[in-house]
Amino acid sequence: MNKQIEYLKDNLREHPNDPQLLQHLGEQYLMFGNYRQAAEQFHLASLFNPRLLTSIEIKYEKVLEADGENIGVRMSLADFYLSRGLLDEAILEFEEMLDIDPKQIEVYNLLGKIYLKRGRITQVIALLERAFACGIRDLALAEMLGGAYLGMHRVRDAIALYEEMFKASPKSKKLL
Repeated sequence: MNKQIEYLKDNLREHPNDPQLLQHLGEQYLMFGNYRQAAEQFHLASLFNPRLLTSIEIKYEKVLEADGENIGVRMSLADFYLSRGLLDEAILEFEEMLDIDPKQIEVYNLLGKIYLKRGRITQVIALLERAFACGIRDLALAEMLGGAYLGMHRVRDAIALYEEMFKASPKSKKLL
């Protein structure tokens, strides 16, 4: 592991609530590709000092300037936004990820859940129909789409979806 990361961790043992140390540790994780840990450290730093939000966003943007199609960095940023309750910003990152790579099952799942939480059933349907049009056949996404169809009283569409999924995986106990 990087000496700078070890140094920051040692300092955090003595000062666990220091937002500057947490932010620097997050930055190190971001630079070395530990994106989940970066989001966690940035979240903690911004909890202890909410004014750091902008500087954290700038750190992510600098990394994305160099590699704007890095799904890992974008997922980390979206996770950070979610941890801070910034759903609109997270949605924008998820949509950007799908523009870069439309076969990201995890992104469809997370974005679908956000839309459901907000009561945007028609957006859930459009999103997940897009996933299925890309050739994605994921049971969790099918369950979400089937539930959205049922929520919109589109029973025939739900039945057709489940039949299609059953044909693709006839031995799936979960589908039964």
